Amino acid sequence: MKPKLKELLFVSFTIEHYHPFATQKLILNALLFIIALIALILIPMNYFLTHTPSLIFVDIILFTLSLYALYQLRQKGNYHLAAWIGSTMLFGVFMILIHLYQGKDFSLV
Repeated sequence: MKPKLKELLFVSFTIEHYHPFATQKLILNALLFIIALIALILIPMNYFLTHTPSLIFVDIILFTLSLYALYQLRQKGNYHLAAWIGSTMLFGVFMILIHLYQGKDFSLV
């Protein structure tokens, strides 16, 4: 059975009882979904507006890793791996962007 668009956009796992860990899962789900959406928007923007292949490559990697982390979170239920991928991904992308811009245009702020 194919999932509906509503199930893909919103939480696709069930929470039987309230627990603080459930809130963490929801926040991680929202964070990864927003990262994937922003990366998907930035890929054509960087392609058509900035013409910077390195930024396009970083956005593609960001989009791919966030989709993989969402897959681990929603389908496999591997919350620790999804959180680790998300944290490492954001830290790595920030370091790559600081290196690419070399402190210009307020990239260190």
